[in-house]
Amino acid sequence: MVKKENGREIVALLLAGDRTDNDAVARVSNSECKALAPILGTPMIIRVINALEACERIDSYVLCGPSQSAVDGCPRLQQFIKQNNVTWTSGEKSLSNSIRAGLEKIDPDSLVLITTADHALLDVDALDCFLDRVDESRVDFNIGLVNYSLVKETYPGAQRTVLRFSDGEFCSCNLYAVSTRRGRGIISFWRRVEANRKKPWQIVVRLFGFSALVKYFFGLLSIDQARRSVFKNTEVRVNFVELPFARASIDVDTPADKELVERILSGVEGQWPEDQGVHHD
Repeated sequence: MVKKENGREIVALLLAGDRTDNDAVARVSNSECKALAPILGTPMIIRVINALEACERIDSYVLCGPSQSAVDGCPRLQQFIKQNNVTWTSGEKSLSNSIRAGLEKIDPDSLVLITTADHALLDVDALDCFLDRVDESRVDFNIGLVNYSLVKETYPGAQRTVLRFSDGEFCSCNLYAVSTRRGRGIISFWRRVEANRKKPWQIVVRLFGFSALVKYFFGLLSIDQARRSVFKNTEVRVNFVELPFARASIDVDTPADKELVERILSGVEGQWPEDQGVHHD
């Protein structure tokens, strides 16, 4: 039986549009788009869909991308759309624009779980844990994080973008939740920082201000200070949800990420080339 969060519908917004016309993962996979790039023979998007369908708490779906021709070429994706009465809309070139387009299709009073088609290691345990903590948080917008020490210990060769706070170092895990109407207001602000998503210090100065950047640079900015700064700039109450699953931090942005995910799924994640342990500052 579907469990509703406080009586509200839970809608999964799955982002599956390419951000570039020449995506490297799609190119090396000889796929029409990144979402259909195979991971051990199964398109990435299908792995994510399998996880979402296993989560009984999700009531409905909005799929933003891939293109109609990509959908037509993937019978399992067609089946998902048909059987679940999925609302489909074409993907946008940026993550924030795709979210905006998807949210336009969703009742503002719904709880919206957002994830991406390149989240190839997503599973129902991570989804349930995230939704549990979102329900407890009582804020407007939730952002999933994984402690970098856990990622480093579990996958010592994984190259991840790291956000450093005085409370610890964290990696994003491509899980977000819009819990209130006000929470949607952060998307327009997000558009202004999106170009710098792989440069944490630029994100910090835009989101939190210059003084916070100085604190961040010296490792003095706490997560609680970050939350207060976001509220000051956006009037959106944000919560950072820490998940205990290292694999939740792994998405497929590059061909190297694809190889990493395939190694993890093949059970050889402990065997790393010596030069892959560097992470972004």
